[in-house]
Amino acid sequence: MRTKLETDMTTKTTNSIALKSASSVSTALNPPRDGTKQAKLVSMLSRKSGATLAKASETLGWQPHTTSATMTGLRKRGYAIERQARDGKPSIYRIDAEKTAPLPETVDAEVTS
Repeated sequence: MRTKLETDMTTKTTNSIALKSASSVSTALNPPRDGTKQAKLVSMLSRKSGATLAKASETLGWQPHTTSATMTGLRKRGYAIERQARDGKPSIYRIDAEKTAPLPETVDAEVTS
């Protein structure tokens, strides 16, 4: 027989696994709000030339680990971010538009006051 603590721990572990697997699959693109630093990062990565981690961090005023974590978040939102390794030079990051999830269809909702 399990103790209450063991049962609670099993439930928490199972729930967190389910949440992680459900949230990591994106079928439609969830773009950041206009004017945010995330939107600026998407713009930088969408250019044909892409951006290095250092350049993106410098432009946004973020530490490199924050920029890297934000790119991970963008991947979870449906962006296909690819890294191009270069010999002796920093890697270039780009958004591959062909592999990025499509934008969701907009639905006009009636607003009632």
